[in-house]
Amino acid sequence: MRRTTRSASAAARAATASKAKSPSSTIKPPPSPLEKDEPGRKREAPSSSPTFEEEPGGATPARTPSAKKKPRGNASASPANPYPTWPRPTPEECWAVRDALAELHGDPAAILGATGPECSSGAAAGSVLGALVRTILSQNTTDATSARAYASLRQEFGGGAGDDTADDPEGAFWERVRTTAPGKLETSIRVGGLADIKAARIRAILDTLVKEAKDKQAGVGAAAAATGAAAPRHHHHYPSLEHLRRVPDDEEVKRQLTRFNGVGPKSAACVLMFALGRSDFAVDTHVLSMSATAPLRWVPASASREGAYEHLNARVPAECKVALHVLMVEHGKRCPSCARGGRLATTKAEGGWLATERGRWAAEALASGEVRCPLAAAVARARSGGGGEETEGVVAAGGGVVVPKKEEEQLAWGGGLVPKKEEEEEEQAW
Repeated sequence: MRRTTRSASAAARAATASKAKSPSSTIKPPPSPLEKDEPGRKREAPSSSPTFEEEPGGATPARTPSAKKKPRGNASASPANPYPTWPRPTPEECWAVRDALAELHGDPAAILGATGPECSSGAAAGSVLGALVRTILSQNTTDATSARAYASLRQEFGGGAGDDTADDPEGAFWERVRTTAPGKLETSIRVGGLADIKAARIRAILDTLVKEAKDKQAGVGAAAAATGAAAPRHHHHYPSLEHLRRVPDDEEVKRQLTRFNGVGPKSAACVLMFALGRSDFAVDTHVLSMSATAPLRWVPASASREGAYEHLNARVPAECKVALHVLMVEHGKRCPSCARGGRLATTKAEGGWLATERGRWAAEALASGEVRCPLAAAVARARSGGGGEETEGVVAAGGGVVVPKKEEEQLAWGGGLVPKKEEEEEEQAW
């Protein structure tokens, strides 16, 4: 009888302890300084992901006794889900990083307008083919250099007086590029580097598109002849990708783009984002480097660019993708602790957003150490439920920008710090 009583008491104590350990509330995403500008912005509930334990080397999945007997990592990995056991980033982290970087660098739409996406089609007024060619020219070079190469291409093959291009001037432009004399295309894009390789890829794409257009018309004509219907009106077979605008399935658009040599997931994502206005998350060198290292660790350190793209594109909230991509690329160029290999793009000659006062201020403040990288504070706030507490020696300001705490300094517009004596100058500048 005594044993039964003791057993019942022990069970009661265990049940009480279990209740005390269970969480009492759901973690909510941190408030955003930009949320007032986005009335339609949707917040996603925290995902039910595997528990993470913070270790000195960064976040790694918590191990259970049975996990030691199983191979760690991607037992159920697939091309569409390369890191199934990696639970980051959460929606809260994505929004927190987006907000912190926007507070530091400025409005992502303004950055995009001043810099232009690396696959912007420039004079092509948004043609899909122009956007694709621009992504090819951007490979293994800077945005500024690829922009010069694309401008040179447009100038070299621009239409002259008397050209019969009224029906499709953009298509006629790419037809002139396709049929130009050997070496002329290479010369026009030489400033961008790897001209021979890039020209060969561009020419192959143009040739393929024209061949497919001719084959399609021939098939339509044969079908019409078989049924006695009128043959379709003949038209010029110009290179074009405008039909992709009518393809609703993003995966099909990617398939049609990546079948070309030299066009990978990143290039296809850029075309989707900036030429077609779709929600996608391109992973370039800056995004990959920042995502695979502390403090983000959104993908494993060994992640490939393709794997990182599939993982991040699936986890970043759709409403956040374009803005977060633009801001991470900008930050990766300016932040000493986040720049790949420590190489900063901080020369005014680069142009774009860096040529603006706001862009130059952020770049100089980060390079000088006046403002520290905001990523650690942003992800810490998101992972702790939005605490935002002040810590010894630092102040979290402007959406998570962590800066030196000094009595003689005050917060300035943009989340940085300036000495009080410079207050009037800063007010005039901004």
